[in-house]
Amino acid sequence: MKTKELYDDLVAAYSDENLNQITAKLILLYKQKNYAKIREIANKISSYIPIDEEKDAKCFSKLIMLYHPDKGEQTRKMINELHNQNNYESLNKYAHILVLDNLESPVEFTVDENVDYNPEYAWDVDKYDGFDYDNDEEENDETDFEKSFYNLIKIIEYGKVDI
Repeated sequence: MKTKELYDDLVAAYSDENLNQITAKLILLYKQKNYAKIREIANKISSYIPIDEEKDAKCFSKLIMLYHPDKGEQTRKMINELHNQNNYESLNKYAHILVLDNLESPVEFTVDENVDYNPEYAWDVDKYDGFDYDNDEEENDETDFEKSFYNLIKIIEYGKVDI
């Protein structure tokens, strides 16, 4: 592989979107306690970067540190510098991410279309500061109560503030 081809592949692989996907998959594997798969991933990249941690949590931590999106900008800068220097050997040290291109998703995420994901109550800041004054005036003769979250909950639950 030529330096330019490797550079193009690495820039695409170290995009924030790809790093987010890799990190999310690693976190999901760890939450599911699928340590064997995490070890398999560590073994895949071991020819580039040795990860010989005995504890599963430390192995996971090393992988997260390698592929966390927060390091993406720094890594891309280093890849650009190495490309400008035409340094193929050093550039190839970042190629471990290319081994993870076909990292399958541990779980398919589906959205149930029958579920209403809209909140039952929403804070309406544009209209009456979230308070419904029309309904309260009959039960509450006073409309000069403190407009707080606590009072709003009282109105929603009991219909009045004085309770």
